[in-house]
Amino acid sequence: MNNNVPPYNTMLIVDALIKANKLFELVVFPQALPAFGTDAPT
Repeated sequence: MNNNVPPYNTMLIVDALIKANKLFELVVFPQALPAFGTDAPT
């Protein structure tokens, strides 16, 4: 959830993890701001 990292880069990592037979979890929040918690800008 970083405006500086395109989704394509995330998918490259996902592809590499799959090819390496690594377990991982990925959660995507399509409409979320790039921060969590009460300090997140509104």
